Amino acid sequence: VLFRSNAVAMDLGLITPVRNTRFTFGIAVQNLGSDIKFQDQSYPLPRTFRMGLSWLAPKAPVMVTGGLSLPRDNSLSYQLGAEYWPVQSFALRSGYTLRPSDDFAGYRGIGTKSENTLTALSGFVAGMGIKAFNMQLDYAFVPMGDLGSTHRVTLGMRFK
Repeated sequence: VLFRSNAVAMDLGLITPVRNTRFTFGIAVQNLGSDIKFQDQSYPLPRTFRMGLSWLAPKAPVMVTGGLSLPRDNSLSYQLGAEYWPVQSFALRSGYTLRPSDDFAGYRGIGTKSENTLTALSGFVAGMGIKAFNMQLDYAFVPMGDLGSTHRVTLGMRFK
């Protein structure tokens, strides 16, 4: 027997430079939409509110970022990250997600602190980007605990 489920959702966001500073501010809401219905039951989508701030160093090709995420179904988390462009067409990136100390159970597949000593590493991410012409190729490595690791690749194009 085949079962199907459907929902309609969208993400809304805004990113804007902060006037007369080296900061950029962003805000987003993800998964706005209908509940997902499976057979006779409906479930809310995992709506998440996000906001962040980045700072571009004045004399170095470095950007430092900070953000927060508040999912409907989980605890508030904080993200810290940095991006370094050693040459104009290549970027190195690294980041870390901070979670409440009592909220590691189930986070990215990691068990409680007493069950797994690698819990503190579960928030680490790393990646790189390459720019050429009007295109950018980005790669990110994200460990997912018991689920293994993900490798995310994004190809973007800028239209002028």
